[in-house]
Amino acid sequence: MSRKKKDLDLEPTNIIVKEMPPERSVINGGSGVYSFLNYLVRTAPQLPPYWCQERDIFLRREVIKNEFLNAIVWVVLLKLYGLPFKVQSRDSSVGVHLKLAEQYDQILQLSLNDHLEQFIYDTIVCDNGGFLFVDGFDAPDQPLTSAASGLIHLDSVFCQRTGDATYPVIYFHSNGSTYKIHESRLVSLVQMKSPDRDMHGVGLSFVTRCFLLAQHLLDIAEYEGESLGSRSSEEIIFATGASSNNIKEAFVTAELDSDNAGMLRVGKRVYLGLRDPNAKVGKLMLKNLPENFDKRNDIEITLTLLAMASGGQSTWFFDSVKSGSTKASAAESTKIGESKIITWWLDKFSKELESKFLPPFLKIVSGYDDVDYDGTKSTIRKTSAETRNLNLGNHVTNLRVERELAVTRGEITQQQFEFLELEDGRLPNGLPIHAIFQTNDAVIRKMIYVVPDPLNTAVNSAETILPLIETAKNLAISMSLNGKTILTQQQGRLSMYALQWLQELYQKPPEDTIEVDPTIGLQGNVPTASNNIDQSLIANPQINTNESITTSSTSIVA
Repeated sequence: MSRKKKDLDLEPTNIIVKEMPPERSVINGGSGVYSFLNYLVRTAPQLPPYWCQERDIFLRREVIKNEFLNAIVWVVLLKLYGLPFKVQSRDSSVGVHLKLAEQYDQILQLSLNDHLEQFIYDTIVCDNGGFLFVDGFDAPDQPLTSAASGLIHLDSVFCQRTGDATYPVIYFHSNGSTYKIHESRLVSLVQMKSPDRDMHGVGLSFVTRCFLLAQHLLDIAEYEGESLGSRSSEEIIFATGASSNNIKEAFVTAELDSDNAGMLRVGKRVYLGLRDPNAKVGKLMLKNLPENFDKRNDIEITLTLLAMASGGQSTWFFDSVKSGSTKASAAESTKIGESKIITWWLDKFSKELESKFLPPFLKIVSGYDDVDYDGTKSTIRKTSAETRNLNLGNHVTNLRVERELAVTRGEITQQQFEFLELEDGRLPNGLPIHAIFQTNDAVIRKMIYVVPDPLNTAVNSAETILPLIETAKNLAISMSLNGKTILTQQQGRLSMYALQWLQELYQKPPEDTIEVDPTIGLQGNVPTASNNIDQSLIANPQINTNESITTSSTSIVA
């Protein structure tokens, strides 16, 4: 019995755990939720051991306490959050796929709007990484048997990695319930994933990598605040022969003077007056920064190291051009750095969404606009075009070879290549279009054999065969547009081009007629009219992703 679906929730009514294995068996013999006693290594004096649950809790707390750290995390989060993702069909010629791509894109955008920021936050803050649950009608310990209904963020602190291939994570719900999550229902990202199998995929987050650097910035600010910003007196004016009581009274007097003057940060000077005419007067500084301390230089070095830790570039955190370099050279030197974290994010997140959230005939594309990368790619394509024209002009290659090279370089898709070849009168495998009349594909033979021997121009008259070809071609067009499977649409498209070639053959004047072997295709019984086409192949278009999509492998036998 089907259950009524809730909208993007992760309540116990939507997640039912069946046959929850004992905790010991799930984590391969572990004796607790986090049994990594061999890895209790201190990477910094302030950090809890690596790795334990308390470590990620501590990292989250430090992001809140350390103003520099939360500002840095916010900058990186914004950079990744601003990268757009969109769902598209892998085959733009299939109308049903295009409609499904629009529906999935709406679901994706709604889910990312609600949960992406939290997911990115966990990914860059927690060593355990970030987690999204692929919601649907099925229980979380089972793969989806229908379309996904959305993505839901799971709190990383309450996600226990198990090391089990089928159930890699156990989630501890806020109501006290425990849920094991099937691997196909879990979108997960972790930075610098540990290669140690006993760590079960735990990594090193950005906050872990930059913790001491952010703490250094906070130390500078606290030192300035305590040493230069408190109201305690900055210096002592002293004289020889003063007693300790005289000094104490002088400080009390300075405090009173500061209160009367309404001073909050800077205190009045401390004066000591002596009656001894031989007394010497001197000054002792109470507040001072370390010798040769350059605050700007120290902060710039720290921010540069933070950029390295993030995988981004230093201009994310500050914009500075050092002496001896131009803005252009500074931008060039950091340009590569920006692509590291962005490339990692786009590649990893897109693959996770495609393998866990989308059906196989849809894909994720990013609208990220990298001007420098696009400029380089344009230059490469210009050079390739010049080389292509040179090769064609010198007969080093032909048009088909250049198209194959264009597919390899990613300049055109396989689908575009096949359409171009059909337009030029060739099958995708390189054979001439009329070779399809030798196919053993029953559906194509029914479509293109409008008479028993369609290639025999000496027997068939144009007046008789052209109307039959036109009727069959219209059926092929309808079949390519409305076929209920991808294979059926493919068969209709091949038949359409074959019938177009046959039509042109009979439309030519007799002196221009191409001589074709009249024995081609006379193998076994063939239909005598195109009206024998099975109409069930055209009505009610549906999708059958289990059938072959490769046009070039259609049954063509020489």
